[in-house]
Amino acid sequence: MTMRRQRAFTLVELLIAVALMAVVLSLAAPSLRDFVVLQRLKSINSALITDMQYARSEAVSRGKNVWVYFKLPSNSQPMSCYTMYTDSSAVNVAQRLKCDCTQPAGSRCASTATELKTVQIPTDLSVRLNIDTGVQATDFAFDPVTGSVFIPTLDIPVPVPTAFVVDTRIDSGRTLRTRVALSGRPAVCLPTGSVVSGGYNAC
Repeated sequence: MTMRRQRAFTLVELLIAVALMAVVLSLAAPSLRDFVVLQRLKSINSALITDMQYARSEAVSRGKNVWVYFKLPSNSQPMSCYTMYTDSSAVNVAQRLKCDCTQPAGSRCASTATELKTVQIPTDLSVRLNIDTGVQATDFAFDPVTGSVFIPTLDIPVPVPTAFVVDTRIDSGRTLRTRVALSGRPAVCLPTGSVVSGGYNAC
Protein backbone atom coordinates (compact mmCIF):
# COMPACT_ATOMS: atom_id res chain seq x y z
CA MET A 1 0.00 0.00 0.00
CA THR A 2 1.49 3.32 -1.11
CA MET A 3 1.48 6.19 1.38
CA ARG A 4 0.96 9.69 -0.04
CA ARG A 5 2.80 12.54 1.52
CA GLN A 6 0.63 15.54 2.31
CA ARG A 7 2.39 18.80 1.64
CA ALA A 8 1.73 21.66 4.06
CA PHE A 9 2.52 25.36 3.77
CA THR A 10 5.82 26.42 5.22
CA LEU A 11 5.98 29.43 7.51
CA VAL A 12 7.69 31.46 4.77
CA GLU A 13 4.95 30.65 2.25
CA LEU A 14 2.26 31.58 4.76
CA LEU A 15 3.94 34.92 5.50
CA ILE A 16 4.21 35.68 1.76
CA ALA A 17 0.50 34.89 1.28
CA VAL A 18 -0.46 37.15 4.20
CA ALA A 19 1.73 39.95 2.86
CA LEU A 20 0.14 39.68 -0.60
CA MET A 21 -3.35 39.77 0.90
CA ALA A 22 -2.42 42.86 2.92
CA VAL A 23 -1.20 44.62 -0.25
CA VAL A 24 -4.39 43.74 -2.15
CA LEU A 25 -6.60 44.92 0.74
CA SER A 26 -4.67 48.19 1.09
CA LEU A 27 -5.23 48.88 -2.62
CA ALA A 28 -8.94 48.00 -2.47
CA ALA A 29 -9.78 49.76 0.81
CA PRO A 30 -9.88 53.38 -0.49
CA SER A 31 -12.19 52.53 -3.40
CA LEU A 32 -14.42 50.48 -1.10
CA ARG A 33 -14.65 53.38 1.36
CA ASP A 34 -15.46 55.81 -1.47
CA PHE A 35 -18.22 53.48 -2.66
CA VAL A 36 -19.72 53.29 0.85
CA VAL A 37 -19.63 57.08 1.30
CA LEU A 38 -21.17 57.65 -2.14
CA GLN A 39 -24.04 55.28 -1.34
CA ARG A 40 -24.50 57.15 1.94
CA LEU A 41 -24.69 60.44 0.00
CA LYS A 42 -27.46 59.06 -2.20
CA SER A 43 -29.31 57.59 0.77
CA ILE A 44 -29.24 60.83 2.79
CA ASN A 45 -30.38 62.86 -0.22
CA SER A 46 -33.18 60.39 -0.96
CA ALA A 47 -34.34 60.67 2.66
CA LEU A 48 -34.26 64.48 2.35
CA ILE A 49 -36.57 64.33 -0.67
CA THR A 50 -38.94 61.99 1.18
CA ASP A 51 -38.96 64.33 4.20
CA MET A 52 -39.81 67.34 2.04
CA GLN A 53 -42.78 65.43 0.61
CA TYR A 54 -43.81 64.43 4.14
CA ALA A 55 -43.62 68.02 5.43
CA ARG A 56 -45.72 69.24 2.51
CA SER A 57 -48.42 66.62 3.08
CA GLU A 58 -48.43 67.36 6.84
CA ALA A 59 -49.01 71.06 6.17
CA VAL A 60 -52.09 70.25 4.09
CA SER A 61 -53.46 67.58 6.45
CA ARG A 62 -52.91 69.69 9.61
CA GLY A 63 -54.08 72.96 8.06
CA LYS A 64 -50.95 74.71 9.42
CA ASN A 65 -47.68 75.99 8.03
CA VAL A 66 -44.97 73.35 8.37
CA TRP A 67 -41.54 74.92 8.76
CA VAL A 68 -38.32 73.21 7.72
CA TYR A 69 -35.29 74.67 9.48
CA PHE A 70 -31.71 73.66 8.61
CA LYS A 71 -28.56 74.10 10.66
CA LEU A 72 -25.15 73.65 9.05
CA PRO A 73 -21.84 72.33 10.43
CA SER A 74 -19.54 74.77 12.21
CA ASN A 75 -16.59 74.66 14.59
CA SER A 76 -18.97 74.37 17.52
CA GLN A 77 -21.52 72.14 15.80
CA PRO A 78 -20.23 68.84 14.35
CA MET A 79 -23.32 67.98 12.34
CA SER A 80 -25.80 69.01 9.66
CA CYS A 81 -29.42 68.74 10.70
CA TYR A 82 -32.95 69.88 10.03
CA THR A 83 -36.25 69.95 11.90
CA MET A 84 -39.78 69.96 10.52
CA TYR A 85 -42.31 71.56 12.86
CA THR A 86 -45.47 73.61 13.26
CA ASP A 87 -45.73 76.67 15.49
CA SER A 88 -49.05 78.04 16.65
CA SER A 89 -47.51 81.36 17.73
CA ALA A 90 -45.68 82.10 14.46
CA VAL A 91 -48.05 84.81 13.25
CA ASN A 92 -45.18 86.51 11.42
CA VAL A 93 -41.82 85.61 9.93
CA ALA A 94 -39.84 87.05 12.84
CA GLN A 95 -41.27 84.40 15.18
CA ARG A 96 -40.57 81.41 12.97
CA LEU A 97 -37.37 79.87 14.38
CA LYS A 98 -38.77 77.85 17.25
CA CYS A 99 -36.89 74.52 16.95
CA ASP A 100 -33.19 73.68 17.16
CA CYS A 101 -32.24 70.35 15.58
CA THR A 102 -28.88 70.24 17.41
CA GLN A 103 -30.56 69.80 20.79
CA PRO A 104 -31.52 66.46 22.39
CA ALA A 105 -34.94 64.98 21.76
CA GLY A 106 -37.62 66.61 23.91
CA SER A 107 -35.83 69.97 24.13
CA ARG A 108 -35.65 71.09 20.50
CA CYS A 109 -38.81 73.21 20.29
CA ALA A 110 -40.43 76.05 22.19
CA SER A 111 -43.63 75.28 24.06
CA THR A 112 -45.83 76.59 21.24
CA ALA A 113 -44.11 74.49 18.57
CA THR A 114 -44.71 70.86 17.66
CA GLU A 115 -41.77 68.88 16.33
CA LEU A 116 -42.73 66.56 13.48
CA LYS A 117 -39.34 65.11 12.65
CA THR A 118 -35.65 65.87 13.15
CA VAL A 119 -32.73 64.48 11.16
CA GLN A 120 -29.11 64.76 12.32
CA ILE A 121 -26.12 63.99 10.07
CA PRO A 122 -22.84 63.85 12.05
CA THR A 123 -19.82 65.11 10.10
CA ASP A 124 -17.97 61.82 10.69
CA LEU A 125 -20.31 60.28 8.09
CA SER A 126 -18.35 62.36 5.51
CA VAL A 127 -21.62 63.78 4.14
CA ARG A 128 -22.93 67.23 4.96
CA LEU A 129 -25.71 69.60 3.99
CA ASN A 130 -24.86 72.98 2.54
CA ILE A 131 -26.94 76.10 1.89
CA ASP A 132 -25.68 79.29 0.28
CA THR A 133 -26.66 81.59 3.14
CA GLY A 134 -25.54 84.59 1.07
CA VAL A 135 -28.55 84.23 -1.22
CA GLN A 136 -31.21 82.51 0.88
CA ALA A 137 -32.38 81.84 4.41
CA THR A 138 -31.89 78.48 6.12
CA ASP A 139 -35.59 77.77 6.50
CA PHE A 140 -38.86 77.81 4.62
CA ALA A 141 -42.49 76.82 5.13
CA PHE A 142 -45.06 74.75 3.27
CA ASP A 143 -48.41 76.52 2.91
CA PRO A 144 -51.37 74.47 4.28
CA VAL A 145 -53.81 75.52 1.56
CA THR A 146 -51.78 75.22 -1.64
CA GLY A 147 -48.79 73.11 -0.56
CA SER A 148 -46.57 75.80 -2.03
CA VAL A 149 -43.35 77.13 -0.50
CA PHE A 150 -42.82 80.38 1.39
CA ILE A 151 -39.14 81.41 1.59
CA PRO A 152 -38.33 84.26 4.00
CA THR A 153 -36.27 87.08 2.51
CA LEU A 154 -32.87 88.06 3.88
CA ASP A 155 -31.96 91.45 5.31
CA ILE A 156 -29.76 92.09 2.27
CA PRO A 157 -31.20 92.66 -1.21
CA VAL A 158 -31.10 89.46 -3.27
CA PRO A 159 -33.10 88.27 -6.28
CA VAL A 160 -36.49 86.76 -5.50
CA PRO A 161 -35.88 83.01 -5.08
CA THR A 162 -37.50 80.55 -7.47
CA ALA A 163 -36.76 77.55 -5.23
CA PHE A 164 -35.30 76.61 -1.87
CA VAL A 165 -31.93 75.00 -2.61
CA VAL A 166 -29.95 72.67 -0.35
CA ASP A 167 -26.92 70.60 -1.34
CA THR A 168 -26.08 67.17 0.02
CA ARG A 169 -22.36 66.81 -0.52
CA ILE A 170 -19.14 64.93 0.09
CA ASP A 171 -17.11 67.47 -1.91
CA SER A 172 -17.61 69.65 -4.99
CA GLY A 173 -17.25 66.66 -7.31
CA ARG A 174 -19.79 64.58 -5.41
CA THR A 175 -22.80 66.76 -4.69
CA LEU A 176 -26.54 66.29 -5.13
CA ARG A 177 -28.68 69.42 -5.21
CA THR A 178 -32.26 69.38 -3.97
CA ARG A 179 -34.46 72.17 -5.27
CA VAL A 180 -37.86 72.64 -3.60
CA ALA A 181 -39.75 74.71 -6.17
CA LEU A 182 -42.17 77.41 -5.11
CA SER A 183 -44.94 74.99 -6.09
CA GLY A 184 -43.69 72.73 -3.28
CA ARG A 185 -42.30 69.93 -5.45
CA PRO A 186 -38.75 68.74 -4.66
CA ALA A 187 -36.35 67.56 -7.38
CA VAL A 188 -32.71 66.47 -7.52
CA CYS A 189 -30.04 67.60 -9.99
CA LEU A 190 -26.26 67.73 -10.36
CA PRO A 191 -24.63 71.15 -9.87
CA THR A 192 -21.71 72.17 -12.11
CA GLY A 193 -18.67 70.00 -11.45
CA SER A 194 -20.51 67.14 -9.77
CA VAL A 195 -20.15 63.70 -11.37
CA VAL A 196 -22.37 61.48 -9.21
CA SER A 197 -23.72 58.57 -11.27
CA GLY A 198 -27.30 57.43 -11.10
CA GLY A 199 -29.20 59.13 -13.91
CA TYR A 200 -29.35 62.62 -12.35
CA ASN A 201 -29.88 65.59 -14.68
CA ALA A 202 -27.66 68.64 -14.61
CA CYS A 203 -29.06 71.65 -12.77
